[in-house]
Amino acid sequence: MKNNISLRNVLLLLAAVIIGLLVLGFVSTLLNQIVPIVIALVVGIVLGRLSVNVNVVELVKDTVRRRPAQAEAKAEPAQTADSAHQPAQASDEQVRAEADAIKKRLGDVEAEPAQGAEITDFKIKTEEELQAEARRLEAEVAKRSAQYDPSAALEERRRRLLGGQHDKS
Repeated sequence: MKNNISLRNVLLLLAAVIIGLLVLGFVSTLLNQIVPIVIALVVGIVLGRLSVNVNVVELVKDTVRRRPAQAEAKAEPAQTADSAHQPAQASDEQVRAEADAIKKRLGDVEAEPAQGAEITDFKIKTEEELQAEARRLEAEVAKRSAQYDPSAALEERRRRLLGGQHDKS
């Protein structure tokens, strides 16, 4: 019987194992790092294209507003069974007061525009008006900086911090 173990066969086996490990490493990297990034990219692009005309802030506000209404709708069947024990339905004024409180709490109260006012109702200033306003603001700043006395400001701050309990040396 002839022994088939030779240096050539061992080196070929070793090369095949190394190539196999490199292929497995590449596949592992592909599956563990590249595929999730590609999936996230595709999902991001699809969601981005679908949400082009969607105001996400308004969507969240609507969702927050609808949750209490949905909770009330789910609670209604239980209330109808106990309707004999429940007080009379809330009046419209109570509902309006509750809605106003919710609006204030959520920060939805916005200033109502004047009737007949358009969003585009504003005065466009000319270049001369803008320059005049800039000169006026610069003059105010120059006047304030000219009136600023650092030693008086330090003395005032010392007086405030110490509450008038410092020695005049």
